[in-house]
Amino acid sequence: MARAICPECDVVFELIAPHLGQLVDCPACDQPLEVIGLNPLELDWADTEDDFDFDLDEDEDFELDDEDLDLDDDDLEDEIDY
Repeated sequence: MARAICPECDVVFELIAPHLGQLVDCPACDQPLEVIGLNPLELDWADTEDDFDFDLDEDEDFELDDEDLDLDDDDLEDEIDY
């Protein structure tokens, strides 16, 4: 067994025979994690499809008009919080 630390909540828990690329969920916060190092044992946040959950229908096309891309300096200054 190897001891691991969740990068999300810092809880220490044990893994039996960990291997690189292994996906586990933290027993305390349920964060999906991936084993990225073995000596020492290191976990990182796992890339999941839920990270990129867009609500676009498969039949729906996403298009940008020229107006969407046409910004001048005044428009950019309005968007930036100083």
